[in-house]
Amino acid sequence: MYICLCHAVNEKKLKDSIQKGNQTICDIMSDIEIAKQCRKCVPSIMHSLYEESKGKKLLIAKKSCDESLECLHPENHHVMEDIPDYGDLMTKEEFLQCVQCSAITPDDGTGFWATKEKMSDISVWDDTISTFTHVVWFNK
Repeated sequence: MYICLCHAVNEKKLKDSIQKGNQTICDIMSDIEIAKQCRKCVPSIMHSLYEESKGKKLLIAKKSCDESLECLHPENHHVMEDIPDYGDLMTKEEFLQCVQCSAITPDDGTGFWATKEKMSDISVWDDTISTFTHVVWFNK
């Protein structure tokens, strides 16, 4: 199946690039011609990066090395790790509702932006990263 129609990049070519050690969209764009025109392939690239990282740490970006992409140079990436058993996983919406009604405050504990399966090292009290769907909360 083709991932990037603009540059005729298929799944195998993308996976080969990831398996060579490329861990971000910027790394992959430097390795192969991809995501340089319409950019409709970016979600598929992110999904492939996530799938190939299972069992390993996944690097994600906190801002863009290219104004239209969510990727950065390696020194600005964040680490994604498995969610610990002792953290409370909630959706971003549930967390924001708790904050809005003061059920959760910075004095209560600490939280990190997450997906359903992985936790970032980005504090929930930092700017919201739109790609995150969940929060892992740790009470004091």
